[in-house]
Order: sequence, then structure tokens, then C-alpha cells
Amino acid sequence: MEVYLRKTRFAFWRQIAQTVILLTTISPTTGCFLTTNNSSIRGGDIPLPSQGTLSAHNEIRVRLIEKEHSPQRPREGEQEKSFDFLKPVKADIGDSCTGNKDCSHEVITYESRICPEGLCKADLFIVEFNDQGLMYHPQQMEHLFEFLHNIMSPHTCQPGERKPCFDDVNLVVATHGWRHNADFEDWNLRQLREALYSAVLFEAYNSSTSERLNPSRKPRKVVGVYLGWRGALIKEYPNSPRIPFTDSWTLSDVALGLPAVLSFWDRKETALNVALGSARELFTRLGHIRAAVNDMNDPGNNAKRMGRDYEWHAYCEERARESNSKCVAMRTLILGHSFGALAIYNAISESLMNSITSGAWDTTVSSPYADLIVLINPAFEGARFEPLYQASLNRMRPGAGHPTQSPILVLVTGTSDYATRYAFPIGRLFSTLFQSSSQKNKDGTEMAGRADEELNANRNTVGHIPRYMTHYLDSFLTLPDIEPEKDTDSSLGVCLKTSWDKLARTGVAGAKSLPEALDENAIKWKQKLWASIKTEKGWPARAFCGGFRLSPAMHEAREGKDPLEDLPDQSTDQAPWANQLLSKNISSDKWGSRTRDPYNPIWVVRTKDKRIINGHNGFQTPSMVAFIRQLYREVLK
Repeated sequence: MEVYLRKTRFAFWRQIAQTVILLTTISPTTGCFLTTNNSSIRGGDIPLPSQGTLSAHNEIRVRLIEKEHSPQRPREGEQEKSFDFLKPVKADIGDSCTGNKDCSHEVITYESRICPEGLCKADLFIVEFNDQGLMYHPQQMEHLFEFLHNIMSPHTCQPGERKPCFDDVNLVVATHGWRHNADFEDWNLRQLREALYSAVLFEAYNSSTSERLNPSRKPRKVVGVYLGWRGALIKEYPNSPRIPFTDSWTLSDVALGLPAVLSFWDRKETALNVALGSARELFTRLGHIRAAVNDMNDPGNNAKRMGRDYEWHAYCEERARESNSKCVAMRTLILGHSFGALAIYNAISESLMNSITSGAWDTTVSSPYADLIVLINPAFEGARFEPLYQASLNRMRPGAGHPTQSPILVLVTGTSDYATRYAFPIGRLFSTLFQSSSQKNKDGTEMAGRADEELNANRNTVGHIPRYMTHYLDSFLTLPDIEPEKDTDSSLGVCLKTSWDKLARTGVAGAKSLPEALDENAIKWKQKLWASIKTEKGWPARAFCGGFRLSPAMHEAREGKDPLEDLPDQSTDQAPWANQLLSKNISSDKWGSRTRDPYNPIWVVRTKDKRIINGHNGFQTPSMVAFIRQLYREVLK
């Protein structure tokens, strides 16, 4: 036995120790156990891939009901959560999801004051991977692509249906992080269901003839894809007995905290396996569909266009040129959190590197997989990000960026995320004890600063390394008694000063619609940015509707210098266009070194504002949702 254990992997040692602890002391007290599978929504036992495949495809009917709001007026600074739904969600699973039947397709109906009854719907597909990065059941992926092919390919028009008779798609791909999985009640999966609701509203806003710039000429069908993996090695029950004299602590929190944290190394390795496994096939096939319906440059190749008639695409392109926009049949947004961000980044980073390093400097950079990729509180070290970061700097030399370039990869980190700020470096400390980071010249002398930079990048996450930061996100006051400034005394001013929730509920900003106000906002910022570049003044912050702004960093921070140290957690500055990262003397900034380019397609955004991101998991805030929605909209304009 001793010889056998000596040959066992270190990760297996941890699992053995956790099993013993849980079985002997913790499980009887809290009712928790180690997860032996991915705890999928299919129900029943999950057979191993070698034991067979799924035999049936069932749809789960899920109904989400908007929570009634308190009649009391929100306190100062408090944001009303109009997109918060009753939990747990109600689903008609029953006995149909037992055994090996595939119930990975959810048909979600949203019931809210904004959506007409029965008209707000989304389809959600769960695609699950094992610890080796392979699919639990290949049919899950096949059902997804069969569904996409059926709705996006032309079909016989039904009575009363207007031509063309096919659907375009707004696709949202997301994966969860550490201590989560594909369980039906998993918190990250609940958040994706609510994010899909935002996508439904996104399409509803673009319902007018002038806004519907897609070949089908109707709102795109919203489809979600949830990449599930065993990020939760230990199943932690939130309903275990509460500890007396505490607000919300339970026995599970205390008894399972340490064992769950000890799964850090093993689950990080698993996230890498997921990135290098079948997830690459999933992203590649989605990229092929995007190319087939979005890049229809060969009118004679009908098969390449999934059977679509070219005339509908040509008509859409003509209308798009008139409004200086894009004709997009398939929109794609990719979201990742924590170790899930690690999995996505490693799966798509090679394609991003190819996009950034190829082509002429005066052309825009794009991703074959998505219009926008957003990684929130990403839990991977800066050393993995360094090559892409350097490539983006080499391409985007000052003045070389394309003026219409939009971001393709946005990494957002809250400084209140203690999991990536403190726990991650502690975990990496033991993993990097015997790694060398000392760079030397040919004469044997150390290169100034390189060793510190590499050591810091090897132990800290991207969002907690000031050198990578390209933007700072914070809120400005949206109280109604703010005096309007010269350039905000209009419907744009209403858009900037009114909370996003109120705008979303009413759909208007002053005398203009919300989409028009969003476009006016983006145009205003571009005008300000262009004027500042021509006069060599400091770049302006970008104000967003709903009362928050994005301040670009003109310079790269030196190692050990954090520009956010002198900034308050919540700014009281009422100027929506005021860059919070500009010192009084830009040319001799105390923390800046190399000058950046404002059109870099790779963004590293940090925020101290807990109204935007509160902790590791607190990212489904109205402000964060609004930020992603507005940024996503501009990418597609």
C-alpha cells in the first residue's frame, strides 16, 4: 500500500484525504459529499462514455417569474434589481430525466412586466465535460448543432409567416468557475438564465425596421450554451443548519470551507483539461456556423450559406451601409468566470493571437469565435496572458490602431475579489517554488525589472497586476438633483444620469429611445476621444447610460505601482467624461511608462466599485449587466 501511494498523483492524495474527512466527521453533520459526477440536470446515474450513449432528447420547460419589487423607495445609492427572479426556478423535470435520457435542453419562458406573456423565450443547452476534458455524452453537442442548423436553415413557410423563413441567432456561451458545476440549481447556471433574459431584451429593443439589421428581418432567437465541468469537487449544501449568533453562516460554510479550498490545484488542472479537450471542437464548429451565415462573400456557394438565399443577405447589407452598421445573422457573446475564464482563455487564445498578429496594422482585429469575449474575475496567472498582451502592444503602437476597432477580449476584475486577490497567489506560491524567473543578459547580469515582472505575473491573476490594466470602471452619481453639464443637457443627459434599471423598464431616455440614446452616447465619446488625440490632451473617460464610466489608462503602470491606490472605492466626481486615471501632469505621470493605444482590442478592466462587482461571485449586478450589454451593442454597430 505504501508503494502504491508513493506512485499516486498528488491530486489523488488530496481527494483521498478529503473523502476520509468528509465520511468520518463532516458528512453526518452537514449532509454533504464528494461529487462523483457532474451533477447534471439529466437526473439519475450518469453512465461512463464507455458504457453507452444517450438514447433520447428531452426538453425541460423552465419558467422564470419576475420578483415583485418592494413598494418602498430604494435608499440612496441602492439600485433596484428589476431582473432578479424567484429562486429556486421552477422546472417541469419529473421522471422524464432519469436514466440515460438527455435533458440538457432547457426551453425558458420569462414572465415579467417588460415582456408580453409568452413572447420572451430562450433556449439553453448544457454541454458537459469530464475531468479529462472529454464530453460526458457527444449527443449533447450534436443536439445543439442540430438545433442551430434546423432553425437557421430555410424551411417551408407556414401560413401567415413572412419570408424569409429562417431564424437568425443571438448566441451566449458561458462557463462556470471553481466550486460550481452543471447542477440544475447551481448559482452560475441561474445567473446564465438571467443573462439570457437580458439578451432577449437586447433583441426586443432592436425591433424596429431600421434596427433589425439581420437577414431574417425579425428578432434573433436567443440561444445559450453552458459549458459544465466538475468545478465543484465537494458538494456544498447552502441549506445546512445555521450557526447560532451569526447572520448567514452555516455548518457547511465552516466544515467544508477548508476542504473546498484545498481543491484549488486539482480543479485548476481540470479547467486546463477542459480547455484543451472537446471544448475546442465546440468553439471551432460554432465558428464555422458564424462564418457560413455572416461572411456570405460567395453568392454562388449555396451550401456554404446553409442553404440561405443570397438576396436576403444582400438586402441586409445594403440597409446596414445606409446606417453605417453591420449586417449580422449570428451574434455571439462568450462569458467566463473564475477557472471557467481560464478554460475559455486557453481554448481561444491561439485564435486571438493569430488574429492580432496577422493582417495589416490599419485593419480591424476580430475573433472567429465571437463578437465579444468577456472574462469576469478570471482566475489564471498573468504569465499565460503575457504573450497575448505583448503581441497586442506590438501591433497597437501609438497611432497605429484602427479608429473603428472595438474590443474583442475584455477581462474584468473587481479588487474586492479576495479569491483571486489573495487565495490565488497563495495557491500559486506552492506551485512555483522551484520555478526560475531570473532573466539575465549575455554577460550574466540580471535584466532590470524583468525578474520581478515575471515573478509577479507567475503568481498573480491578470486583473490584480496593475501593469496590464487598460481601463478603470467606476460609477458616477445619478441623483436627479445633479446640475446638467453643457454637453449633457439633453436626452443623452437623461441617459447618463438615470439608473440603468429605470431606463430598461421604460425603454426611453428623454425624447429618444434607449437604443438611440446609447448610440448618441458612443458617438459623443468617440468625438471627444478624437479631439483629445489630435490635441495630445488626456483621453476622456467613456460615460455609459446608467451612471458609470470607463477611464482608459494612457500609460502602462510600472511594476509595483498601482494607479488605483489613491482612488476612492466609490467616486463622488459628477463629471461623466472625467478620466479617473489622469494625473495633473500626464507627460511625467508618477506611475506610467509606455504609452498605450486607445484602440487596442484587448482590454484589462479593473474596478473598486462594489456596485459593479462585489466579491468573487457578485458580478450579476445591474451595473455589470448594463456595461456588458452596452459594450456588446457597440461592437455590433
